[in-house]
Amino acid sequence: MHVDGFSNIFNFRLGFTNFSRVVPTSCVVYYAKTTKFGPPVRPKTTSSYTKYKYPILNMAAVIDSLGSIFSKEIFKYFKISWTVGIIINSTYILICSVKESFRSFERKEGRTVKNSRNSLPLVLFFPDKHIACRNFFSLQGCHKENCPFAHEETSLWRLLEILSKAETTLDVCVFTINCHELADAVVTLHKKGVVVRILTDNEQMGTKGSQIKKFRSEGIQVRHDLSSFFMHHKFVIMDRYMLLNGSFNWTRQAVTGNRENVVVTDDEEVVQSFVAEFEKLWNEYDPRRKETK
Repeated sequence: MHVDGFSNIFNFRLGFTNFSRVVPTSCVVYYAKTTKFGPPVRPKTTSSYTKYKYPILNMAAVIDSLGSIFSKEIFKYFKISWTVGIIINSTYILICSVKESFRSFERKEGRTVKNSRNSLPLVLFFPDKHIACRNFFSLQGCHKENCPFAHEETSLWRLLEILSKAETTLDVCVFTINCHELADAVVTLHKKGVVVRILTDNEQMGTKGSQIKKFRSEGIQVRHDLSSFFMHHKFVIMDRYMLLNGSFNWTRQAVTGNRENVVVTDDEEVVQSFVAEFEKLWNEYDPRRKETK
């Protein structure tokens, strides 16, 4: 017999009668034995499928046997019940397998990240010994034998992970910005539709490696101070509920050289104080104010 949607027929022993077994082509195929006196023998396979199911019988052969015993009406309802059961069982197996595949991928790639709301406040300390390898934490992974970048979680990597969770707004108020990894993360958020605003110091915009030109070329709003004094803040506000604040400038030297820190918090009172400060400076550094003077 052959049942539509199934293939790969194998034999197994149920009691004293031999039947054929059919399994979905998407599943791992294995032999399984049962006896009158014991449960099915666990198959020798490392597949996650085997954690969720017992052997699927070739019910086509069983149904043929039962059809000669029971009436056609009983036989008809039996076939319907069996079909529904197989559909439910297959769906459950698929869901469990997909969930485990995702968990396995996260463990393999080192991408298991805690929910920031549940792990705050959080403190990140610098310097990192090496810059995190972007390919290693990507879907493709890093395949270089002697990769000079870190294949482990670093403070910069964790900072990038936190920034990537911004959904609606990202307000950046940082003295110096020339770390291209952080700049690329900001541009990515902007392209996803997150409203990004940048405040920085006017004297730092022209320094070597400054990313301000890149921001403006991507259409990101940038404003700078209008005085001879420094705009020396280093803080970021995400979605108006999360604050990243500390001594950390967005520079490569701050990542791998200086002793720096970033405190991440969602304390409402603290966050709203920084929101007010950002809005105050954003209005104060409006270039139209300079033109009217």
